[in-house]
Amino acid sequence: MMILQSDPQQSKPKSVKFSTIAIDAFNMELSVNPGGSMGPSVGLGGEVAYKKIRRLSSFDDERQCSRKTKLLNLYLSPNARHLILAHNHSKGEIKTSMKEKDALRRSRAVTNLFMSPATRLSLSIRSEGLDVAAGT
Repeated sequence: MMILQSDPQQSKPKSVKFSTIAIDAFNMELSVNPGGSMGPSVGLGGEVAYKKIRRLSSFDDERQCSRKTKLLNLYLSPNARHLILAHNHSKGEIKTSMKEKDALRRSRAVTNLFMSPATRLSLSIRSEGLDVAAGT
């Protein structure tokens, strides 16, 4: 009978260290996300606008300071959205996007209106179950 012994170097946990971080920045584009109630919806573009390589120590210092104002940076007023999108999109494109978004919101509202209470309950339980399963 042959007994295999493990190599002591293989049983040690590996340590990984790095000193730089690569940051990809994307342009904002029109979106039809019905979540926003006012103004056009904004989404991330598919192409990288620019890449930046930063030292990890300076990035962490800068990020700690910006966390205090994070919630303020997440909100875009409808006017700011129009200005950002007008830079790359025509008024017609913005108007079409808003019409699509509003139509999607109306169709969801109608669907919810005619849905039976049992179906609503079933869907909410199913979505909660998926959230719980994803969290574990």
